[in-house]
Amino acid sequence: MNDDRLNCGGCGVVCGEGLECLEGLCQCPTSAGVEPRACDALGGETCCPGLGCAVLSSRPAACGSCTNACNPGEDCVANACSCGGGLPCPTGTQCCGGVCCGSGQLCCAGQCLAEDSPECFCGSSVCALTELCCSSASGVTACVEPNQDPDHC
Repeated sequence: MNDDRLNCGGCGVVCGEGLECLEGLCQCPTSAGVEPRACDALGGETCCPGLGCAVLSSRPAACGSCTNACNPGEDCVANACSCGGGLPCPTGTQCCGGVCCGSGQLCCAGQCLAEDSPECFCGSSVCALTELCCSSASGVTACVEPNQDPDHC
């Protein structure tokens, strides 16, 4: 498991495109090499640790740099995060369906709605931007972080 790209450091942990498994961690290749998965083989790519090969000018998870992730719903255009018409949303607001939600609004069911709108609730709480509303087999509804909750990864 320490060098298996399909089970890197644990069962079912698959390294992303452009990454190799080294000592149980998905990492950028140690040398450029000539393999198709080596970054910049086609030009314009950067190897971002944890993300793999990325075109920084257009990848929302690494927009302009490997460490700059756009907010949910935003696109990466010319190295900058943007919503809809190419402009970033003001601080404290979020991008939803190509528009910036106003103050006191959340992106719920794909549209900007008031924070207390029924569509925004998951059970008795409002999920964070990175969470999903899921129902368990026992019928309990709760917000879960799919990248951190082992039952919902």
